Amino acid sequence: MSIADAKRRLADASFQHLICRETSGCSLSTSKVLNALMDCAVKEEGRCAIAQEICDVIDDTLDTEAAAKALVDLANSWIEHFLFPVFILNSKEKGLSISSGSQTPTLSLQETERLIECATRGDRKALYALLRRREGDRCCITNAPNIQNLAIHCDDLLPVDLEVAHIIPCSFHDNLIEDEDICEGKYTSVTPTTWEMLRIWSSVDFKSWVKDNIHGPGNAILLSMQFRMNFDAFRFWLEKDTLPDTYKVQVDPRLTPLVVKYRNKVINFVDHSAPVSASSDAPRSSIIPPPQPIALSLHASFAKLLHASGANEFFDHVLNDETHGWKGMKTLAEGGSTDLSLMMP
Repeated sequence: MSIADAKRRLADASFQHLICRETSGCSLSTSKVLNALMDCAVKEEGRCAIAQEICDVIDDTLDTEAAAKALVDLANSWIEHFLFPVFILNSKEKGLSISSGSQTPTLSLQETERLIECATRGDRKALYALLRRREGDRCCITNAPNIQNLAIHCDDLLPVDLEVAHIIPCSFHDNLIEDEDICEGKYTSVTPTTWEMLRIWSSVDFKSWVKDNIHGPGNAILLSMQFRMNFDAFRFWLEKDTLPDTYKVQVDPRLTPLVVKYRNKVINFVDHSAPVSASSDAPRSSIIPPPQPIALSLHASFAKLLHASGANEFFDHVLNDETHGWKGMKTLAEGGSTDLSLMMP
């Protein structure tokens, strides 16, 4: 079945007004969620897989009413096991800022390689030190200097506290447990179903990628606290541009001041710790790896999915709800429950 065929079927008048999730003053449209899953999948393979699921659930039913229920169930499954867990994991991610000296002294190649090895094994202090060097001790979006580094407080930009923002949250690594562990009662918010949905939608062996890359500099950027929080909440993302390691900033339309100032701003990731070539035309030879394109692509695709489906507004509404929100999550946890789906109405 083609993507066009799946879209044509969803466009049927019988399915246009189906609501898959609803709470006071906010709802999610079934067709909007399923169309967004197809449109925003990382690769064509993922788009086709979602299209096939949509066509299959319609073909397996006997009448329009049964097909409508099956589509609602399909959309709810993706919301409960994919969109919401990933959104929650990112929203709970904490930035990392370590007091590590006022300047970033030059390191030898061997010292840098040793730091990279330490960071890849989960040494967060080593990762922070690497990113300070790679980004020139500045926020990679605003170019604001690190408040810790007095040597670069000479321009018009206000110094800020800089934090490490993991592109794919470290929480995914914390949830790398085997299926039998879940059966023994060890809870994980990333269930086997979530991992499989991530694999289908992204067309990436996501579990293996997390094991190998989650702590390294290829999965992190340096941001001011405000931008780190907005990045973790998928309120802005980096869209790949034509040149290597070059991206354009895209911003949640609801954040008007940031849209005006930063939308389509070009960001070029250059290793500022690398020696400059004697030739002014020659590029720097990178020592510290830049952010991995696949990590930024996954983050950007998921951000676009949240916005295209309307899930970002819905989840924000849920999290601010007295019963289902963060306060509700704490109550559930204190009662012994760890089912994130219970947060949603």
